[in-house]
Amino acid sequence: MYRPPYFLEKHWHPVETTREKADVAFAEWSKRHPDASEAARDQARIDLVIKPVFFEFANALCNAARRGLIPIEEFQTKFQNELDNFRLYLSAQLRPLANAGFAHAGPDKAFSRAAHEAIIDSPEWDAHLRKRAAVRAQLLALEPAAPAPADNDPPSTAHAIDQYRQDCGWTFEDLAEKMQLNRSTVVNHATGATKPRPQNLRRYAKKFSEALGQQVTVADLRRGKVVQS
Repeated sequence: MYRPPYFLEKHWHPVETTREKADVAFAEWSKRHPDASEAARDQARIDLVIKPVFFEFANALCNAARRGLIPIEEFQTKFQNELDNFRLYLSAQLRPLANAGFAHAGPDKAFSRAAHEAIIDSPEWDAHLRKRAAVRAQLLALEPAAPAPADNDPPSTAHAIDQYRQDCGWTFEDLAEKMQLNRSTVVNHATGATKPRPQNLRRYAKKFSEALGQQVTVADLRRGKVVQS
């Protein structure tokens, strides 16, 4: 029995409803085609059950992400992992590995591969990727930015880090990947919530210098100095 992740609990009912309708559709198809080959039955399983239920699950993930239930730093990996796990679950239910010799068999490999190819070759997959990208862009638009220093405030390291980040055209997620730090750590550095360690300042200076094609020094960052290219 599949247990949805906690962040999908409020979005799970449409998935269950779609699965019930899909099972009915496949049962009706089977009655109309009692002599269908196993290959034809597999194709019907994919078209009538796996694809509609999978894409309803993908839609539920998008809705959960839009409500902030999936951290932005886990967005890409969480989406893909959940989608892969759910596809394998559906495949194993509809076409379990034959003669596996244990209760919880995985899916037949050929069937699982066919289901995967049918999903990613479909227009629904392209539509899902566009929707997922739109949700991610919406979340990134809500990213906090370091406040610019007031006229009577000295420039800060945080403001310099954030300004260089923007000059590079990077999101906080992009900068976190390049720094190999958690996104929350980078956000704290760029908003002044915490001060970066000396080794992190050196890495910031190196990454900004490489991206901008100009020298950014640790001293610049410490003084809050932003060198315009």
